[in-house]
Amino acid sequence: MLYGRSGLSETSRSVFGSTGWLFADLMLAIAMAFLVANTVGVHTPHRPVTKKLVCSQPALDRFHPVKVPLVINPTGLTSRSRTADASVRQQVERVHGLKKRRAGFVIIYTGNAETSSYALVVDGFVKKVLMTLPNQKLGFRSAAYLDEQIIGAEPNSSQLEVYLFEPQQCTTITEPPT
Repeated sequence: MLYGRSGLSETSRSVFGSTGWLFADLMLAIAMAFLVANTVGVHTPHRPVTKKLVCSQPALDRFHPVKVPLVINPTGLTSRSRTADASVRQQVERVHGLKKRRAGFVIIYTGNAETSSYALVVDGFVKKVLMTLPNQKLGFRSAAYLDEQIIGAEPNSSQLEVYLFEPQQCTTITEPPT
C-alpha cells in the first residue's frame, strides 16, 4: 500500500511537520534570548550637544564715515603741549558715533595756509594723539591713516573722516551629538 508520494504515513508526516515548526520556534526563542541578554542593562552614553561660537570678520563701513571737525593748536601739537593734546583727545572722545567702536581707516585733513609740509607734520601729531586714546573707549591704534590737506584753510582747522568697522556678528551653532 502506498502512503502518498513521500512514502510516509499521515501520522508520520504530522509528527515530522510539527518537529520542524518546533525547531524553528526554538531557534527564534534562542535568538531573542541572545539579543535581550546582550542589550539589557547596557547604557549607551549620550554625547553632549556641542556649541560653537562663530564670529564673522568685521567689515569696514565704507559708506558712512564719522566726520569729526577739530579745532587744534598746531604750534602746541608740534611742541608736544599737554593742553593741545588734551584738547584733541576731548574733542574726539565727545563724538557719540565713535564710542566703543574700532576705527579701520582715518583720513586726517589739516588746513594748509602755510607750507604743505607743515600741515603734514601737524597731521602726524594729531595721529599720535589718536593712537594714545584708550582702546576700551575708542579703537584707533590699529587703524590705517592717510594725511591730507585742506588748501587755503586755516592751520588751526582740522577734520577727521573715520571709517569704522561694523560691529562683529557672532552666532552660536549647536551641533547634534553623533
